[in-house]
Amino acid sequence: MKNLVGRAGARSPHASVSRGVAAALALVTVAAISATGAEAEPLVAKLSLVTTAGSPKGQAAQRFADTVETLSDGAMKVEVYPDGVLYSTSEEIDGLISSNIQFIAPSGALLAGFDSAFQIFDMPFLFGDAAEVSLFFDSTCGDQLRDKLSGTGLKAIAYLPNGFKAFTNDELALETPADFAGLKFRVQSGGVIDAQMKALDAAGVVMEFSQVYTALQQGTIDGQENTLNNVLTQRYFEVQDYLTVSNHGHLDYLLLTNEAWFDGLSEEQRAIFEKAAQEASLFARDFAEQAEKDSLAKLKEAGMNVTILTADQRAAFEEAMRPVYDAFGSAVGDDLIACVRSLK
Repeated sequence: MKNLVGRAGARSPHASVSRGVAAALALVTVAAISATGAEAEPLVAKLSLVTTAGSPKGQAAQRFADTVETLSDGAMKVEVYPDGVLYSTSEEIDGLISSNIQFIAPSGALLAGFDSAFQIFDMPFLFGDAAEVSLFFDSTCGDQLRDKLSGTGLKAIAYLPNGFKAFTNDELALETPADFAGLKFRVQSGGVIDAQMKALDAAGVVMEFSQVYTALQQGTIDGQENTLNNVLTQRYFEVQDYLTVSNHGHLDYLLLTNEAWFDGLSEEQRAIFEKAAQEASLFARDFAEQAEKDSLAKLKEAGMNVTILTADQRAAFEEAMRPVYDAFGSAVGDDLIACVRSLK
């Protein structure tokens, strides 16, 4: 298949810093920005990502960084580290809690350990289109979901969308629920996605994002679910022949910061970060929608066999995945699910 996009950068080790030392460094940095005079050093924060710089999350992160620098007249800077060069998916939350970095943007599923409600975006076919997702971000229910991190040491300051999820595999065109029987799919941690695969008589295999390409290449797994842009930028089209555009779930991230570090900033600094985060969120919504369209065109050009579910096929998948609501509706939150449905 054609070489359409650059390969993700190589991972490099990151030396861990003790909680006490990291906290002291953060306080020194905050003090520097508060000082008067031409010699004051800018406040520098690090944002760690596991996706590429060109992905919707990567582009939103850069918009966040650029806006922070603009609003602060260069007195505040955000350094963006994509491709997991600082932390992997399983490491980044600990890195943030330890104040070794100041911002991350994990998916909702990765926060299920704090509260099952963060799996709302993975509930099958809950969101009908991108407009509904944006309405949820800006709703009271969206605010309540972010507040569920209170007391964890983390603070969510914005939602960053990626797009609707699709299935890829290297065995056959997935057109009906029965086609999934016996296949192994990489899934993120969190019970909802695993239950989804079980409802399709497939197996879910929890795996680091950075390991997926190799696992697909070696046949350790048969397929995976992800957004069209991630399929493109991670070059899964090189090792997967079939793509099913199902829109069965929506991949969304939360821009998180260390709560103690953030609270230690001045009111003006916090306001700049929050305003920049909202600007990045709005930017990401438009970017993600366009990236979804562009990525589908490029994946077709790359030679993938593409199936776009018809209304009848979609209905069959919705029915097959209904048991996920029986198993996880209460845990995720019946009120939260009802709130999303009220946005339709």
